[in-house]
Amino acid sequence: MPAAMTSRERLVALLSGRPTDRIGLHVMGVRPWTDWWMAGRHSSYAPVIRAVAEKADLPAAIGVETGFFDSAAEVDLATSVEPVSGHPRVEHRVTRLRTDGGELRQVYAVDKANPLPMPVEHFIKDPADVDRFLALPYLPPRPNLEPIAELDRRIGDRGIVMVSLGSDPVGQVHQLLGSELMAIWACEHRDLIHRLLGEMLRRKLDVVAVLAASGLARRMPLCFMHVGAEAAVPPLHGPRDFRDFVTRYDAPLHEAIHAMGGFVRVHCHGSVGKVLNDFVTMGVDMLHPVEAPPMGDVTLPQAKRLAAGRMTVEGNIQIANVYEDPPDAFAALVERTIAEGKPGGRFCLTPTASPYTVELSQRAVANYLAMIDLAGDLGRYD
Repeated sequence: MPAAMTSRERLVALLSGRPTDRIGLHVMGVRPWTDWWMAGRHSSYAPVIRAVAEKADLPAAIGVETGFFDSAAEVDLATSVEPVSGHPRVEHRVTRLRTDGGELRQVYAVDKANPLPMPVEHFIKDPADVDRFLALPYLPPRPNLEPIAELDRRIGDRGIVMVSLGSDPVGQVHQLLGSELMAIWACEHRDLIHRLLGEMLRRKLDVVAVLAASGLARRMPLCFMHVGAEAAVPPLHGPRDFRDFVTRYDAPLHEAIHAMGGFVRVHCHGSVGKVLNDFVTMGVDMLHPVEAPPMGDVTLPQAKRLAAGRMTVEGNIQIANVYEDPPDAFAALVERTIAEGKPGGRFCLTPTASPYTVELSQRAVANYLAMIDLAGDLGRYD
């Protein structure tokens, strides 16, 4: 096995399928490279931030501004807040999108005590809305890419830059339709789903073309990540739908990323066992979080066998275990996960989600620190 590697070397090797000195370690959601994130953390995060900065691998995420559904064209958007009768803690945040064919309306419900928005209405509600949305003007985005180069200089050997592309085409279509209508239209209006998917792919490829033309991926290791595929995994959709709505449209996106010299990381919760090979065939270099039952449907040893060294498996410590497990039980879980993921390489130990509380409990801090130390102690290849 290789001699001791820097985190940059290790992450590039993991994404490329080459041997590493130890398993990868990504403490998802802890961002010591992001000033605004650091400034907003409660003091209870400090020990974890220090440990991540010193010991973990840093796939340093950064977004690029690409406009409304990846279009730089101006759109006529109006937002408002409306009370919800009988629910004084809840408000509706309403977005009205004016088009030449009429208004499209989106509504999110927000609990004032827990400001995570939940969708109530989606922009597209019937076939005519598809025509209204697609008739909106489109201009290819021209995002400012200098922050990417700046982050690479700042990270150095501690990691690599991971550019977020937001949602893939199916994730964007899901934002427009919602789960229920998308499932119904998968039976009744597949042609309309494909019209939307084709347009979203065209726009996403325009974004990738700008990044390719910049030459950034020739000057630094560059990973691209996206979400969205989980909108079409079982049980919401079967493998046929996944291949028709995800594989068909993500494969050319990933091909364009690889053509410029970039890598692809996909974040997809849920039951991926029946479609895990599709992630391989559509060019995913690293898949997160590959959840075991009951949250998913594939164990880590099963996922490693299915991937067969063709894709890095990243996961799969449930975030609930980080927060809730007694230290001895959590340490045993991490040790077992390392033992299952380490053989054959191409494994990165990662929680399934980011820390989500304002303050970290002493138990969560202890468990995060134990995971970091165990990855270093037990994750090395002799």
